[in-house]
Amino acid sequence: MTPEQAAAPGADEPSPFGGARRAARDMGLQLIGRVANLLLGSVVIVTLTRELGAQGFGQWSAIFAVCQIVGYLGQLGLEPAAVRRIAERPEREAELLGALLVLRLVLAVPATVACFVVVALLAETSQMVTAGGLASLITLISAPAALGIVFQLRVRNDVPVAVTFVNSVVWTAAVAVLAATGHATLVTFAAAMLGAQALASAIQVTLALRTTPVRFHGLRARIPDLTKVGFVLAISQLLNFAYVRIDQVLVLHFTDARQAGLYGASYQLLDRAQFLPLTVMTTLLPMLVAAHTTDRVRLHRLITRGFELLALASLPILAFSIVAGEPFIVLLFGEDFREAAPALPVLMGAFLLTSFGYLLGNLALVVGTQGRLAVNAGIALVLNVGLNVVLLPRYGFEAAAWVTLGTEVLTLALAYPITIGRLGAKLPLGRLPRLILAAAVLALALWGLRSAGLGIWWLLAATLPVYAAAVLALRAVDLAELRRLVPGSR
Repeated sequence: MTPEQAAAPGADEPSPFGGARRAARDMGLQLIGRVANLLLGSVVIVTLTRELGAQGFGQWSAIFAVCQIVGYLGQLGLEPAAVRRIAERPEREAELLGALLVLRLVLAVPATVACFVVVALLAETSQMVTAGGLASLITLISAPAALGIVFQLRVRNDVPVAVTFVNSVVWTAAVAVLAATGHATLVTFAAAMLGAQALASAIQVTLALRTTPVRFHGLRARIPDLTKVGFVLAISQLLNFAYVRIDQVLVLHFTDARQAGLYGASYQLLDRAQFLPLTVMTTLLPMLVAAHTTDRVRLHRLITRGFELLALASLPILAFSIVAGEPFIVLLFGEDFREAAPALPVLMGAFLLTSFGYLLGNLALVVGTQGRLAVNAGIALVLNVGLNVVLLPRYGFEAAAWVTLGTEVLTLALAYPITIGRLGAKLPLGRLPRLILAAAVLALALWGLRSAGLGIWWLLAATLPVYAAAVLALRAVDLAELRRLVPGSR
């Protein structure tokens, strides 16, 4: 097969990581599952905000911001490092999986302890301390689930997405029962989340072990290898995650619990939207690694298609938030959270840039520049914290949203030369201008509907058909590629 054939739209290249058709179906199945998880997650967030109130939800957001940041210490960039190594040397999969499991379990213990200590120091009430203790245990029980990368390597990401769906169903049911029976507190919600995560982790480990063996031979060679690749990536991920999460902790510290709750509500929508770039990059990473070593023409094409897919998914969210952010916030969280609305379009602007950042971050791992990425993330963290410390006391939680957006601009500017530039590729515009125009058409249409006095349900109903029509009219997507997103299509 020639490079031109490999780069052709629709090519189904013989590859252990799947061709274009298989990758498209994988993304489609992921999307279905992740949308279902998103809907369940939305029910959970609405219930939490209404049961805990702005102050209680502010404490909840701070707890999990801390646990997610510190939880990265228990991951150390090992999963993407293992994906890279196995993609390069498939015959060593079982040994690398054994090394991955051992490292994750060893690192999870101090990460769990650190999470609890930090939450205890920040806690405003004894309930917050107890809830933080339960939440910190999620880091420990989730460690074995790292074996789920076997499905990523086989372009079978529908399996871990299905496991996540089971987790979401159990978690949603528990939240609903606690709310209905009058037992809704920080502690009971944290306990329910811990139980749901324990079940999901057990299922994922069982399915992974049935798919491929795990061997613990050669740990002395494999552990240093994974650690070497993963450590620098982990520092980068930790710093990157810190600067996008630490603002929630800083809002609580420099303002009050109510403002932390308002900001947390808007930020939850940004957080929930992460499933879109995650879907794309979960499928693309092994393909990018393989193409980097064998076919640069295909690699450049994958990069361009990655940018197009990320823009296709994130631009309508930004357009919708600009026009309909306020009524949407009220619909989800109630009138008490209306003041959170101004932060939403700013955070959705940051989400658009974050989506592109997913691709650049994975490319840094592919080309081996994750060390530079860590330096960039450190710069971004210092800027983020410094600006929040200065601006939050004066301007409140809205300042945190603008700081998040500005930080994303900086990180993209710093990441471009060490990823796309390092590969000698051009700026992958592709169909991006047409997609931006389609999003602008959507925003204008929604503005017209809202100006005519139509409510949020009408705006929600119109969003998808209007955007789809604009995208097709402007030929911003390839219809053949869309058809391949349908599971079972040929």
